[in-house]
Amino acid sequence: MSTVEPHSETGARHGGMRLHVTVAVVLTVLTLIAFGLAGTGALPHFVLIPVLLVMALGQIALQVLYYMHLKWDSRTFAGFFVAALALAVVIAVIGKTLAER
Repeated sequence: MSTVEPHSETGARHGGMRLHVTVAVVLTVLTLIAFGLAGTGALPHFVLIPVLLVMALGQIALQVLYYMHLKWDSRTFAGFFVAALALAVVIAVIGKTLAER
């Protein structure tokens, strides 16, 4: 006997079409803002890079939560994702620091 509910024809268990389109629009707007900030040179690099990183992490979170359906899955899976993302950030920071020596 399975404890997982089957998917409905409309995808309602995972938010439905309206939610997915809304997330796609938000991701598109964030991407356009990122390109605008990077292309115009409106911010100095020491401000631009952290802003773009935060925006990218937000986009990754939205994609994982809604398109990979982690929002509706066990918190354990979300914990694995967050731990892996944190490890990747730490490795990138260490790699960048070592490369600058």
